[in-house]
Order: sequence, then C-alpha cells, then structure tokens
Amino acid sequence: MPEVQDNRSASCAWHPEQTSVAPCRRCGTLTCVACLALSGSRGWCRTCDEHSRSGPISRRARASGLLGGLGLCCAFVPGVLGLVLGYAELRSIERGDSPRTGREWARAGVVLGWLNVGMAVAVGLVAAWIRLTGS
Repeated sequence: MPEVQDNRSASCAWHPEQTSVAPCRRCGTLTCVACLALSGSRGWCRTCDEHSRSGPISRRARASGLLGGLGLCCAFVPGVLGLVLGYAELRSIERGDSPRTGREWARAGVVLGWLNVGMAVAVGLVAAWIRLTGS
C-alpha cells in the first residue's frame, strides 16, 4: 500500500512562506490556497492553469467545427464525425490536455453535429413517409 504524503507541513512551490493545502490535481505540485484559487474548482497549480489558458487552438477543435459545418452543406456523415470530435476535445480541455482556446470550436462541432443528426433523422422519416404513401 503506498504511503500517504502529509502535505500540512510542506510549503507551496510558488510561495515558500505559505503552507501547502493540496497537490495540483494535474501534476501533483504542492500549492497554497492562493494558487488553488486562481484555477477555480479545477484544483490545478499555476503552471497547469496557465498551460490550459494559452496555446493555439488544437487541430481537433478546429476539425470538429469545420466538419460540423461541412455536414450541413454536403452530407450528414462529416457532421456526425464533428460531433464525436467535439465531445472528445471538450473532455480533453476539461482534463487540461488541450488549451481552452479551442472550446468554442469544439462546442460548434457538437452543436452542428447534433443539427446534422436531427436533419438526417428528419430526411429519413420523410423518405420513409414518401415510400409508405407511394407519392
């Protein structure tokens, strides 16, 4: 069984005069109350929080938004792929693996993807209705 580290006597990595209250949930660095407050409910250290805020939009985030839009123009399959990529990117952003700058693109991929799913279902229902009525 691994030993549990006692963080009460250790100091913060950025404020040596402050006692640490918890390790960063992402990298394990010991942090004080002030440092944890910067990242909100995530419980990340300063470095992890800054890493998640900065950086270019990921390719997966852009691809999800573009595929969602492409699905509305061409066919519904790219839109469904945009939906899947959008959800994957949003999870990656929440874990801190991708920068938060791609959140809007990922959300666009999810919203447009669901529009694609709805339109595909509507087209399928209309096609079935036409086939049943023989018109």
